[in-house]
Amino acid sequence: MPVHQGGNPVAWTDGLGSTFAAQPGASAPSLQILSVASPADVTMDVKVLGFNENTDDRQHAAIQIPHNLYLPASGNVVFKPHMHWTFISEPADGETVIWKLSYIYAKGATTLANAGTFASAPSILTAATYTTVAAAEVRKHLITAFGDVTIAVGDCGPSMLFIYTVKLDGTSTIAASKVAGLYVDFHYQVGPLGTITEYV
Repeated sequence: MPVHQGGNPVAWTDGLGSTFAAQPGASAPSLQILSVASPADVTMDVKVLGFNENTDDRQHAAIQIPHNLYLPASGNVVFKPHMHWTFISEPADGETVIWKLSYIYAKGATTLANAGTFASAPSILTAATYTTVAAAEVRKHLITAFGDVTIAVGDCGPSMLFIYTVKLDGTSTIAASKVAGLYVDFHYQVGPLGTITEYV
């Protein structure tokens, strides 16, 4: 069981999941150049995955929550998933960017009796709409929250997994391949430094 060390306060940290973490979905985001390399070495362009709302580009990946997850004695654990993203090229004014996330989760265990079960249908969250403005937005590092995921503490544990799909929703009005998804991560609270035993 996680232990709280030294009376330190509970704090927030990230469970990380890059959009490059897995093979893109059936409608695959395409690699786009974000920063062009100098003529001295043209092979060193920095590329990201460009999303297109017209094909509902999707990215599938998973996040494992580390052993420092804070587990209260009772109640719920709150996770705060959010999307890191940027514009590949300057968008037109008044266009919208809407990210969508579906997820399932389960805690892990070494015995069948204690193992969590992944849901047969995912939960789906839609982030707040971002509307482009008359300002330089290209290559800005933007973060958009999906809202809270509240889970009963009994269904949480060290090394629990979130398996997810993220996409640029089809209701977005941004032009094709103007937006790059960079990273999905889940904020969660930490209190202990780790676990006493290896798996639970």
